[in-house]
Amino acid sequence: MWSLFKFCLGCFDFLLRHLFLDIIANGLLTWNSQIRVYYITTSNTLGEVAYSGGRWNGGGGLGFPIQSDSNVLYGLKAGDILVVGYVNGDGNLSEAYYNVSSGSGWKGYVL
Repeated sequence: MWSLFKFCLGCFDFLLRHLFLDIIANGLLTWNSQIRVYYITTSNTLGEVAYSGGRWNGGGGLGFPIQSDSNVLYGLKAGDILVVGYVNGDGNLSEAYYNVSSGSGWKGYVL
């Protein structure tokens, strides 16, 4: 029972520090009746979870390295393109983007 309690506290701590803080920092997007939340994973990469069809998906890392003391700066939708701005592992302002029409996968660039 204690292990389950500690696990639940750990999950709450993760959500509080990584998801909710990033929502405040505008790492939240809505698109096509979906809610997408961007966060910093425990391995300091850009992560995503989405709410669609009445449930949250498992999410995961998108593979873009983020500076360890950074936060996701913003998330926006421009037409069919989702954009997330962050500070990369080298300390440069960068953006990751995904074209939802082509489904070609996430790409990134340094500003």
